[in-house]
Amino acid sequence: MKHSELRQLIREEIYRIIDETDPISKALADKVGVKPTTAKNVMREKEYEVEYWFRFGKSGDEKDNDTVKVMAPVNASDDDIIKKAKEEAQRNYINSSFKVKR
Repeated sequence: MKHSELRQLIREEIYRIIDETDPISKALADKVGVKPTTAKNVMREKEYEVEYWFRFGKSGDEKDNDTVKVMAPVNASDDDIIKKAKEEAQRNYINSSFKVKR
């Protein structure tokens, strides 16, 4: 699990336990730097699978496909998901080949 994914998971858990009316919870939220919120306002993420093609071989003229899994908000656009996938993909990917599997 990546550091950013772990951080998001911790934030969601903190959001779930913080009660705006409880002074101890408010103090905890202030100390951690999280604003109390209702569960419906917490951004939910899900895992997306993105397929892409990459080049390999001595001269880079051979192609193969691969998939990468990324975490993105539930309502994220394909462009946002693909942007994250490019960060995780092999460096020799073919730019226009990314497709989000839904």
